[in-house]
Amino acid sequence: MSKVSSLRGWRKCPSIDSLPSELLEPLDMKDTGFHVPKDKRHRFASIYQSNANGTLRLRDPNESTHYRFPPRFFSGGGGLVSTARDYSHFVQMILNEGMLFGIRILSAESVRTMSRNHLSESADPIELNGKRQGVGFGLGFAIRVENSSWDSEARIGEFGWNGAASTHFWISPTDQLAVITLEQTQPYNWNLQSGLKGLIDDAIND
Repeated sequence: MSKVSSLRGWRKCPSIDSLPSELLEPLDMKDTGFHVPKDKRHRFASIYQSNANGTLRLRDPNESTHYRFPPRFFSGGGGLVSTARDYSHFVQMILNEGMLFGIRILSAESVRTMSRNHLSESADPIELNGKRQGVGFGLGFAIRVENSSWDSEARIGEFGWNGAASTHFWISPTDQLAVITLEQTQPYNWNLQSGLKGLIDDAIND
């Protein structure tokens, strides 16, 4: 299993009890939650730390990770663990403007609002893991608003977000494309995302 995180901020979320029935169950996200049950712990991917030479060192073994236990406070914007399968269901639903398996989870207008930049020019660029030139922010997603040297392969209108263990997804509505990368390293790095994006764009252009 791999860590998944989307928005920012830790708070007690009043709607957290409705998360399974409103989102996880309709999307068949059966391995997603705020902790890893004991019977699934052997599937949880350990997290590694990479140095400048690319050497990996074990940082958070699955046997002792704090994700073994439910958190005291549930995050309204992060802290979930999930699998590639489950995460792909969520991302595909967003790409489909709120629908998956014939079930509407969000209205199309809600998804369009979430994936539209809401920052004024004075608030640009957003800054997390460095300043993201040419990137604004919607309601849960970073939005590419103009070309820049930062993530230079990204397309205008593309949006996505990062997880704590260098996981990432991005959606390109123009290309009807969604990509998920699961790297399992901390601190966050862009290696897998950056290496794949140019190759994918070249394949589309060909």
